[in-house]
Amino acid sequence: MPSPLHDTLNLLRRRPQFAVEMLRDHLGVDVPDGLPVQVASNDLNDRPSIDLRPDVVITVGPRHFPLHAIVVEIQQKEEPDKLHALPRYAAALCSWPARSPS
Repeated sequence: MPSPLHDTLNLLRRRPQFAVEMLRDHLGVDVPDGLPVQVASNDLNDRPSIDLRPDVVITVGPRHFPLHAIVVEIQQKEEPDKLHALPRYAAALCSWPARSPS
């Protein structure tokens, strides 16, 4: 069952621009202004066919040709195995089929 902390993810699902603002305003990450921001599918897969499901995936840029992806994962305690999942999320996102911008 999701924890109350996980329920805060609904804020990001309802207003994904908040994730961009947090990265830009509080962490100094250079995310361009004026691009579409939307919640994307969190069903990721890497090889050999291992399903990955981060809590929330937000993309920045056109829906079918995003320039950036933000993966949100809530952890309530230290889980060493999760450290191995984070690079796999990034690799799975990088392998999304490239499509021409719409």
